[in-house]
Amino acid sequence: MIDERFFEEKFSALKAHIDARIDGLESGIEGLDKRIEGLDKRIDVLDKRMDSLESRMAGLDKRMDSLESRIDVLDKRMDSLESRMAGLDKRMDGLEKRMETSEKLMQQIWVEVEATRSDMRLIAEGHVMLNEKFGRFESEYIRHATEMRHDVLTLYKLTYGEIERRVRELEKLKKVS
Repeated sequence: MIDERFFEEKFSALKAHIDARIDGLESGIEGLDKRIEGLDKRIDVLDKRMDSLESRMAGLDKRMDSLESRIDVLDKRMDSLESRMAGLDKRMDGLEKRMETSEKLMQQIWVEVEATRSDMRLIAEGHVMLNEKFGRFESEYIRHATEMRHDVLTLYKLTYGEIERRVRELEKLKKVS
């Protein structure tokens, strides 16, 4: 009776410890989920900004087409307006620089997205490895506990058998005397 209670107490304590460790892992995973949700929100914001930039660029393209047609008409009509065209060329350069900056920003965003994906893969692999390791530990512990229980029961049987033999011998000696 004492043996079973002892093993039950030890097993309960180990189970509580393992449950606490699992709870800690689950809270860590929940924290990662929250971080991933935050990254998703940031990516959504960047998508909206990119959509806005694309619509602005479409508007700029239309505007540039309009300006080019006006310049062609004005060039045919008056050569004196060439100084104004130089100003428009500068504007075009500024727009191209902004376009290059937007492209660089887009490249940086994709690099960060890929790094985040890589981190997520590593976290998932770590989670799988922890689950496998815990499964091996649990089965090894159960096997060890079963062996220990068997060994203790065998030891008790041997000890009680020896005590019973001695008691019989003493009873025999007492009857003889």
